Amino acid sequence: MFGNTCYRAYSYLKSKDSEKKVVLNDVYCDFLNITDCTLTETADRVAITACEQNYVHIEREISILKSCNHVNIVKHYQSWLEQATPCSELDKIYIQMEYCEHNLDHVSAIIQSVYKRKTNEMISPVAYFIMLTLIDGILAGIEYLHSKRIKHRNINMNNILLKGSVVKVCDFGLAKVIESSSEIHSNVGKVSYKAPEVQSGGNYNTLADVYSLGAMFIQFMNVDINKQDVHPELKDLLARMIAGVANKRPTCSELLIMFGKSPVIYDLDQVRADHH
Repeated sequence: MFGNTCYRAYSYLKSKDSEKKVVLNDVYCDFLNITDCTLTETADRVAITACEQNYVHIEREISILKSCNHVNIVKHYQSWLEQATPCSELDKIYIQMEYCEHNLDHVSAIIQSVYKRKTNEMISPVAYFIMLTLIDGILAGIEYLHSKRIKHRNINMNNILLKGSVVKVCDFGLAKVIESSSEIHSNVGKVSYKAPEVQSGGNYNTLADVYSLGAMFIQFMNVDINKQDVHPELKDLLARMIAGVANKRPTCSELLIMFGKSPVIYDLDQVRADHH
């Protein structure tokens, strides 16, 4: 997000005759750090972002959110403008979205903590299954965007959210709809996730998102593809995603198939034998 952004959690307490809105908490932080709000079983939690700057980016984000309808894209409920007051010198645009409890960075830390795994150590079967399940949701969300000619341009661990166990792609402030057959050349996004063609300021298309996904998956799975002890099929798949030449990278549609046929790192019969 951009500017001075406050993420506010609301509880909507619904009854037969009325709907009461209760402000639970204001936090100046990343989207997913609103974790200290206590709700009753009858309350619906939403997230609201209040933005005072970069209206062009915010309006673009609202437009893209409104156009999307996919289980792996964060839902937009409503948005509105509040004009400046004596207490607030700037107009504010508010966006109300579905609330998500975690982001991928948080989940990655939990996996590393629970399974006590160092870089390139064998991934446990359970952790590997969790990772592949989340990767499938991420790819499905980005594939949907690409099918609508939307390039995200800011894929990273903080912009992949989880609502329960469902992946939600968020933050479309830098996203761009590709008009006709034209490409984009703005140098935006986090440096460590940028494709070479983005960093050089050249033209690029949706395959730059694939590079960002590859860099993120390497971080998420905690592997070093330059090491020899990474499973060769997994190593090859991740290496193709971060290929220096864009047209050497697979599309998200192809990646969904590839990860669906992900290398069988584990002989499950051997795993069972090792536990007996």
